[in-house]
Amino acid sequence: MKVSLMGLGDQVRDPVTGNREDAAQRHRAMVEAAVVADETGEFDHHSADFAAGWRGQYRDIRATCPVMRVDAQGGFVLLTRYEDIKHVLLAPKEFASGRDLELDGVPGTVTGGVTVPANPFRMGMMEMDAPESVRLRKILLPWFSARAVELNAVYLRDLVTWCLDRVIESGRCDVVNDLANPLPALATLDLMGLPLENWERYARVLHGAVYREKGSARELAWLQGDLRAIVTERRVSPPAVPTPVDALLAAEADGVPLPTDLVVELVYMLLSGGIDISTALIAHGLRYLSGHPELAAELRGQPDLVPGAILLTEVLTRMPDLRVDEDAVRPYETIPLVGGFRAMPATFTPGPKTGRFPAGGLPPARGERDRLRAAQAAAGEPGGESA
Repeated sequence: MKVSLMGLGDQVRDPVTGNREDAAQRHRAMVEAAVVADETGEFDHHSADFAAGWRGQYRDIRATCPVMRVDAQGGFVLLTRYEDIKHVLLAPKEFASGRDLELDGVPGTVTGGVTVPANPFRMGMMEMDAPESVRLRKILLPWFSARAVELNAVYLRDLVTWCLDRVIESGRCDVVNDLANPLPALATLDLMGLPLENWERYARVLHGAVYREKGSARELAWLQGDLRAIVTERRVSPPAVPTPVDALLAAEADGVPLPTDLVVELVYMLLSGGIDISTALIAHGLRYLSGHPELAAELRGQPDLVPGAILLTEVLTRMPDLRVDEDAVRPYETIPLVGGFRAMPATFTPGPKTGRFPAGGLPPARGERDRLRAAQAAAGEPGGESA
């Protein structure tokens, strides 16, 4: 039997005996612990109690029942110790990321994954197993390497500048609504060559799906249909400059092009990670820093510490330059972050827009932005760096 859990190894000695357990022994120990904990099931990560006190719940579970069989959400096994999770992640033969689902109102089984509660569809290669997942990762890896992010930095600066241009004259900025929400959506669509005018609805649909808002299933169906139409058109008329979408469309498995359904699934996975997860990461990172002003002050005073700050590493890896032009925010280092989670306004010296892009509307497409930069560089204007 395969247990559907996601997860990282298994080279650590037992802290009591000093012995090194092999994969089978560690697997057996976890199963035995789960059986012992079978009477325990008072845990639900989608409950109001968990949202209000998740740190304490995890701490108590780790101390009293680190491997717990949970009854909520259809039942699953909860692992809370690092070494157990690490073992699961490095034991794909015993623990699978993909599984067949039986959903209410749906005949037969649906190919799905490990999300709890279950999604009505699979979330790309995150919920697949080797060798298929490895093959698909290799197709996309060149687009998300450190070098690729560096080359993409100039386009990310464009989008940050556009976001700040919308609010700079007011002197106020809601960091989540004005920056952390539009920026990841615009950056993801821009990278994938998808229409930038879709960013607001795509973001709303993906956030709503995570919150499981009423009507979110209908909105997800619309998004899947919209992506299918775009992918179908791109297969017939690829753009002059290829994107990750086009790399997937050009890829083959056993000499056969990847099915459109699979490409749509992978594009949806990239959108979900690039939009919802990135927005949540930025928002929670800023919330943490707003509650720990001494850490925020330390990072401002020593910017070289930022790459090692765990809460911000992922953000700065994907979006390596969030400072934009010095004359857009004066000065960036003095922006105080205050408030709570849903509204974290930043205040900065009001100033004129950069004038880099036409007023109103959306940022121009990449090709047009390249032409604007070239023209600004020729005229000796700020912001005329090359891509």
